[in-house]
Amino acid sequence: MRILLVEDHTELQHWLSKALRDANLSVECADNGADADSLLLTQDYGLVILDLTLPRMDGLEVLKRLRARGGKTPVLILTARGGLEDRVQGSESGRRRLPRQTFRTGRTGSTRQSLAAPQRRQ
Repeated sequence: MRILLVEDHTELQHWLSKALRDANLSVECADNGADADSLLLTQDYGLVILDLTLPRMDGLEVLKRLRARGGKTPVLILTARGGLEDRVQGSESGRRRLPRQTFRTGRTGSTRQSLAAPQRRQ
């Protein structure tokens, strides 16, 4: 699976990309929203891991643009934001899951698998 990881925090981006590569996944990284939006216009990914607080374009705007273009790629939003309003905004923008930015390596695979599974209609 090819993953786009969008994270502006250098250490976290490094750690996450290493964990994903160690799980034999192909990872491409962007450190700002504008670059992520450009990549999503020209490349296909099986999953996008997207921070909300990004320079040059907010993560929710990246997600809204992706969905407005008809993009169906599953998106895992990373955020240190924990408020209900942020979760609702993310949900309305087309995300599937909103974990907080606290990670344990063992959960990376199960989260990736659940996001890659076909979505059920409600």
